[in-house]
Amino acid sequence: MTLKNLPKLVDDVVCQLSHWKNRKDFKQMRSESGVYSLKGFDRLKCIYIHIPKAAGISINKALFDNYGGGHKTVRVYKRIFGPAVYKEYFTFTFVRNPYSRLLSAYRFLKNGGFSETDRTWAIQNLSEYSSFDDFIKLWIDEESIWSLNHFKPQYSFVCDVSLTPEVDFIGKVESIEEDFEKVCSILNIPNKLEIRNKGKTDNTNWEHFYSDYSIDKITDIYSRDFELFQYEKL
Repeated sequence: MTLKNLPKLVDDVVCQLSHWKNRKDFKQMRSESGVYSLKGFDRLKCIYIHIPKAAGISINKALFDNYGGGHKTVRVYKRIFGPAVYKEYFTFTFVRNPYSRLLSAYRFLKNGGFSETDRTWAIQNLSEYSSFDDFIKLWIDEESIWSLNHFKPQYSFVCDVSLTPEVDFIGKVESIEEDFEKVCSILNIPNKLEIRNKGKTDNTNWEHFYSDYSIDKITDIYSRDFELFQYEKL
C-alpha cells in the first residue's frame, strides 16, 4: 500500500464501520418497497448513482420501475451496502454536459420542480432573476452551488476521497441510447428505456442562453466536471 492509497483505505474502513453500526436500519432500507426503493439494486446486483438532471428518472424507471435510491452519493451507498458488496455489484452513473445540465436545472426549478420543496426553494431563490444569464451572474458561485443537489458538481456524487470516480461505468446523456444498452447487456436484462420527465423547454440549444461572461464563469466553477468527464470547454 502507498501513501496515495491511504485516504481511500481509511474511507473504506469508515464506511464499513458505519455499515456495521447501522446494519439493521440499512437492511430495512434495502427491503422496503415504494416510490423510492433499493430492492431493485439487490435484485439486479447493481448500484446506480443518480446525478440530478442527467436522465435519472428514465433510467430508474427502466431498471427498477421506481425512483431507485434518489440522489445518494457513492460514499452513502458504500455505507448502506458495505464496501465489499459495493465492489461486488456493478456500479454506474450517467453524466451530462455541465452547460446543458445547469440550464436544465434552472428551467426545471423555475417551472416548479418535482416537489413542494423544489417550488418553495425556487420562489425563495430564483424569483428575482429575470433570465438564466442573470441567475449565473448574481447567484452562481463556488459556495452557492453546494446548497442544492441540482447544482452540485457531478463529480461529488461519484468520486471517492481521492476525487477519483468509484463506479464501473460512466454513461453520458448525450449518448444515452447506446450507453444504456451497454448497461442492460452487462446486467443481462432487456432494454426498457423510455425518456421520461422531459422538460417543458428544449435544452439542446443551450449555447444560445449563455453570454461570454456566463460561459467563462461556468467553465471555471465546474472545471472538474469538464475535465473528469471529458466535456469540451467553450
